[in-house]
Amino acid sequence: MLGVTLASTSRSLGRLRESAAHLARARTLMHGRGFHAESDLCRNEAALWMLVGRFNLARESLQAAWRLTPASGELREIVQLSQARLALALGDLAQARALLEPVARRWQDAGFRRGLRRVWVLLAPTLAPDEALKLVEDELASALPGASVQLRTRQAQALLSLGDAAGAWQAAERAVDRMELAHPVDLTPAELWLTLARAAQAAGAIPRPAEVARRGVAWVDWVA
Repeated sequence: MLGVTLASTSRSLGRLRESAAHLARARTLMHGRGFHAESDLCRNEAALWMLVGRFNLARESLQAAWRLTPASGELREIVQLSQARLALALGDLAQARALLEPVARRWQDAGFRRGLRRVWVLLAPTLAPDEALKLVEDELASALPGASVQLRTRQAQALLSLGDAAGAWQAAERAVDRMELAHPVDLTPAELWLTLARAAQAAGAIPRPAEVARRGVAWVDWVA
């Protein structure tokens, strides 16, 4: 439905109130549209709830999306990606990995490269830092701007964990530069700003951490 597409676009641009309004209108028009359309609506509602930290509501929306999705196939797997995002947000790395690994195997068998990049972005935080770093760096060479923002953020996080503050700072700065071309899908700009601030602090780039933190808080204030 057009309303769900508009809601997704608005959310990607940080226009959260606008996204919520599109979703509300879409729900009023949803009757008789079929399970696929309603599942997509629920999944987009969950994405919005996660972005504003309403994780209980996100879980309810994902449970509804799961019930409305066919028992197998790509649509089911896309809902699993959203469930993994929620698990990551709640700090349940084991659950996130358990959701992602079956999807990764199926999409590797199908040669679904574009989808696999989304899986790797979500899977990276569940891996040991050296494994995560290798995973994202293998993907960066051919990544488009949207995927690059997310992969660079994960690269910075892995480098921070490995003690390479300068490398983390450089990776996070490159992610911010690319965010002007494409907003991330599977992590929030707020997470990127936080990663950049931590990298700046670890690299001793004073007063950059405070500046970066202010930019991140400004983004949160803008979308709140």
